[in-house]
Amino acid sequence: MFDKDGKKQMMSGQIDRLVVDDKTVLIVDFKNSRKVPKDATQVQYKYVAQMASYRLALQQIYPDKQIKCALLYTRESKLIPLSGQKLAAAVRKLHLAPQFKAAAAKKPRSRKQTPKPKPPQA
Repeated sequence: MFDKDGKKQMMSGQIDRLVVDDKTVLIVDFKNSRKVPKDATQVQYKYVAQMASYRLALQQIYPDKQIKCALLYTRESKLIPLSGQKLAAAVRKLHLAPQFKAAAAKKPRSRKQTPKPKPPQA
């Protein structure tokens, strides 16, 4: 859920590959375009906006991790990382803001485990 120009918006999408480790989350989206960009400056804006939206959503899910994004162009097996600055600029251009920022930062409570009863002794 996002705010766009003060109105609540839902986003629907499917991340092709998500890699989560101790400190970072990497979002990779596969593209099969005929024209493969030479670098991030030539990536179509619609793909940058897509990745910026995914990044914004995952920042709410993983508030303590660095979120990185890249596009994998399958025709040439070319991975193009997108900078945080480029993604942040797309979020500003789209006028997006996270809806549940404070709630997402809360850590889940750990469940107390009740001890298992001891089996009867014969």
